Amino acid sequence: MKHKVPLLVAVMLAACGQPPNRGVDAVFLNAAVWTVNDAAPMAEAVAINGDEIVYVGDNAGDLELAGDNTVRHDLTGRMLLPGFIDVHIHALGERAVHEALDAIEVARAAQPDSTTRYTLCHIQVISDQDLPRFARLGVIAQSTPLWASYDTYGQQFVSDDQFQRFWRFRSLHDLGVRLTWGSDFPASGAGLLGMSPVLQMEIGHTRQNPGEADAPIQPRESERLDLETLIQGYTINAAYQLHMEDEIGSIEVGKKADLVVLDRNLFEIDPYQIHETKVLMTLLGGEIVYEAGD
Repeated sequence: MKHKVPLLVAVMLAACGQPPNRGVDAVFLNAAVWTVNDAAPMAEAVAINGDEIVYVGDNAGDLELAGDNTVRHDLTGRMLLPGFIDVHIHALGERAVHEALDAIEVARAAQPDSTTRYTLCHIQVISDQDLPRFARLGVIAQSTPLWASYDTYGQQFVSDDQFQRFWRFRSLHDLGVRLTWGSDFPASGAGLLGMSPVLQMEIGHTRQNPGEADAPIQPRESERLDLETLIQGYTINAAYQLHMEDEIGSIEVGKKADLVVLDRNLFEIDPYQIHETKVLMTLLGGEIVYEAGD
């Protein structure tokens, strides 16, 4: 009898064994991994746990992280890439805008939980019925305010009704649509000046040629935007389009110190002088990368 208790303990320990090695959630093996990381552009294996990549390297290192519950994907030489950036569609005329919204509506219905941030670019002519669809489908409206001065050249190619529906920025904004801006350089015209945010903000604000208070106004005058919205389109809304609104796009504690110093207060000057504004200093990540006079 004196040996029964130790024997029972030994049997129990043997039955329990070692705790299971759960390992990472999934490993991808034997892959042609293009990392888009210049420091290590190619690999053959990747491990993920939860929503994060926890290993990039060779098969042996990957397998060391695998456990009993790890899902193993043998890609047998197939390519593994980072997930593609959100869909960005160029749609200039009203038919292109309409059909692009149709496509996004189908995609939204098929993948209702998708975090994709769809963007329609240019959006020169939009029909009345399509305006609210931008908001309903969560589509970002991206354009170039440079083009919103009176378009004598473009007028000859469209009907008067279409000309009255050029660049409907205020209508979109009032519906709650996020607006973002870009230069479309080098195709936008105006040379390097066309890349200037302050020039574009003046035109988006006045819908006239820069510095010309007597110039004709691009219809409709009611589509003029306030400066706050124009600045947001170059900053926080643009950051949102890039899924980076928690890192950049506004001046807040904890965000990256990406800053620009201007020589005047845009809210206190004549709107027709906005294009004359000069940049005195630019910082990226807290580092001064440009300073006037350098």
